[in-house]
Amino acid sequence: MKRILCFYLTIAVICALFGCGGEAVRPVSFPLTDDEVLAAVGQMKLSWELSPDESQAYSENQRSHVLRDADMTYPGGEGNPLRAIVSSGNAAGGDYLLISFEGTVQTEKPEPDWDCWQKQLRLTELLWSMDEGRLTAALSKKTGPDRIITQNLETMGAVDNLVWELSLDNGERCDVRWHCYPCDFSSSAQTGRVVNKWAQRLSVKIYASDKVYDYFAALSGKTTEKPAAE
Repeated sequence: MKRILCFYLTIAVICALFGCGGEAVRPVSFPLTDDEVLAAVGQMKLSWELSPDESQAYSENQRSHVLRDADMTYPGGEGNPLRAIVSSGNAAGGDYLLISFEGTVQTEKPEPDWDCWQKQLRLTELLWSMDEGRLTAALSKKTGPDRIITQNLETMGAVDNLVWELSLDNGERCDVRWHCYPCDFSSSAQTGRVVNKWAQRLSVKIYASDKVYDYFAALSGKTTEKPAAE
């Protein structure tokens, strides 16, 4: 009898540690702290610094961190370029991580290229305590985006957001969204408005469960959406 009891107690402990039969348990508590975010940035050897004035704790369950490039300044020397906004917390009974990365400005209209976002994807894995390469491996299995969400922006016109939907281990859900947009223009009577430079943005949203995913889906604004195959 004692042996049987010890066996079931051992199984219970293993299930508690590894999340058997339920949501995955984060090895760190959410929301992320300043030190946890900076430790991940340091591990990636990125020259990004926390912007204390812009980072906010909205509640004990939600916090955002703004990261700027310490080695660069905007044209004119005023301020450091934005590199990432990290939002993390707990909602609907589970953890979530939402990150928006600013990419390199280009003179030609860019296409999504995961090789150019390797450090950003790895940083996301570190912050979620995810095994290295899981995001890249999941994305590489996709032949293209699952959805296209069109935003009509007053200054830029229609911008298409390409969305890849990923199902990760332990019931985790992940949306990876990429889009490019014009950020520098010139105009003349002969040519009209010409785009000189393009900016691009990568957003990664990870939810601990379908319940958390559905919670945020209900909060999202209205957009024009179409299947990617069209």
